[in-house]
Amino acid sequence: MDKINTALKILENDRVNNICVINFIKNNRILSIDIIGNSVLVRGVSDRRWVYLSCKDKEELIVIKNKLNKEDDNFATIADWMFPILTEGKEIIWDLSMIQFYLPDDVQITSPKYETVPLTDKDAQTVYNNSEYKEYISIEYVTDCLMKGISAGLYENGKLVSWAITQDDGAIGFLHTLDNFRRKGYGYSVTASMIHEVRNNGGLPFANVKASNKRSINLLLKLGFKENKIVHWLQIK
Repeated sequence: MDKINTALKILENDRVNNICVINFIKNNRILSIDIIGNSVLVRGVSDRRWVYLSCKDKEELIVIKNKLNKEDDNFATIADWMFPILTEGKEIIWDLSMIQFYLPDDVQITSPKYETVPLTDKDAQTVYNNSEYKEYISIEYVTDCLMKGISAGLYENGKLVSWAITQDDGAIGFLHTLDNFRRKGYGYSVTASMIHEVRNNGGLPFANVKASNKRSINLLLKLGFKENKIVHWLQIK
C-alpha cells in the first residue's frame, strides 16, 4: 500500500498525462509497482494482465524495458514516443492507436437536454454488439465496466438507443447512438451526463478516440475537450 500511495503522489504531479495510470491503479487489482526515478511501472489485471507506464525520460524507459519479463506482453495507453523503444526487437501482435482528449477543469458544461439513466448489466450485450472494438474486448469486460464504473443511457419505448460508459482506466468510451436515433442531440446529452458524473466523483473527464472517428472527435471538441497525445494499446512477444 505504501508503494501505491508513493506512486500516486508521483503520478498526480502530472494528472492530465497520467490520468489513465492513476485510474487504473484505483479501479483494478494491482500486481506490482516499480518506481524508477520519476517513472512508474504498473502491472495489474482487468480483462487481461496489463502494463501501464508513466515516463518522460528515455534513459528511465530503457531501464524499465530491461525490467520487463515474458508475462509483460500487453501494454495500455503507451505514449507515442515510447512505442519504438518498447517494441524494438519484438514482434507486434496488434497495435491500437488512439488520440487522447481531456476536458480542462475550467470548461463548464450545460445540463444535458435529455435526462439519462445508468445502464445495467442487461445492457452489456447491446453495448458489446455495437462496439467497433470487439476484436480487443469481451462481453465480460463490458459487463465489468458497467458494474464498476459510470454509465449513461437514453431509452425510447424501453429500447436503449444512445449510451456511454467508463472503461477500466476511467476513460469515457463506447459512445454510440443507434443510426435511426441520430441528429437528435442524444450523443451530446449522454456525454454531458458522463462529464457531470465523472466530475461529481472527483475525476477528470477524458476519452480515447480513433483518428478516423470524426463524429466523436467533433463532439468532444464541441464540448470543450482538448487534444492531449497519441496513445497505444498493444501486444508484443
